[in-house]
Amino acid sequence: MKQIKLQKIFLMMSIMVFGIGYCQESINAGGGDIDSQEGSIAYSIGQTNYITHTDGNASVAEGVQQAFEIYTLSIEEPTKDISMSVYPNPTSHDVFLTIGNYQQEEMNYQIYDLNGKKVGQGEITAQETNINMSDFSSATYLIYVLDQDNNTNQTFKIIKK
Repeated sequence: MKQIKLQKIFLMMSIMVFGIGYCQESINAGGGDIDSQEGSIAYSIGQTNYITHTDGNASVAEGVQQAFEIYTLSIEEPTKDISMSVYPNPTSHDVFLTIGNYQQEEMNYQIYDLNGKKVGQGEITAQETNINMSDFSSATYLIYVLDQDNNTNQTFKIIKK
C-alpha cells in the first residue's frame, strides 16, 4: 500500500515537472497567417512575450501588438459647445483637427511634448485644420485647442510614429 502511494506521488511530481518544463510561453486569444507574393506574416492576438530584431534602419518586435488609441485627454469641461476630433492617430506626417460647429471664431492650438515644452502652435482658420508633424520626432504629444481668451477648450493626445 505504501509503495502504491509513493508511485502516485512520483507520477504526480513527474507530470508537474514535465508540465513546467514544456509549458507555453503565452496563451493567445487569436491569430493567423497572411501570405502574398512579397512574403508572409504570422500574427497573434494577446501574446505577451516578444523578441525584438533591429538593424541600422528598422526594428521589428515579434508578437507586439501596437496600440491604436483615439481619445480626448481633458478633465475640464469644454468652454464652448462644439465637437472636435483629431485624426489620424497615431500619425507619421500630418494630423487634421476638425471642429464640428465652427463659427469663424478666433481659435488656435498649441503642441507640447510630455516634458511640458511647447514645440508648435498655429491658428485655426477653418472647420478642418492641417497640422504638419513630419518634423517632430517619434513621441507622444498633447495638442491644446484654445479659444480667443486663451482658455483651453479641449486637449488631445497624439502619438507621432
